[in-house]
Amino acid sequence: MNIFKSLSILYYVGMALVFAGVLMSLAAVPKAPWIFTAGVIPMLGIRAYNRLVSTKERQRINSILLISSIFLAAAVFLMITGRNYWIVAVLISAVLDFYSSFRKI
Repeated sequence: MNIFKSLSILYYVGMALVFAGVLMSLAAVPKAPWIFTAGVIPMLGIRAYNRLVSTKERQRINSILLISSIFLAAAVFLMITGRNYWIVAVLISAVLDFYSSFRKI
């Protein structure tokens, strides 16, 4: 299998785990922070990799996506420590992802 296809599958699995972790946290499931963490780790890694190997034209978009995943990592910390404002970090990440989806090269 192609390495890019493998990374893409891993990225989508991470996104699904992040989504499941958010829903589980809203439903107060005790293991939700760990599901969320399992999704954030591949997303953060792949976005950092994309930032490193991107062309000059895509570096700004990939930087925005990397910052978005850093906010998700902050949300992991806030979830694990039991603070309720992890939702703000997830919201900021969602806004940055939404913004970058409309950027054109």
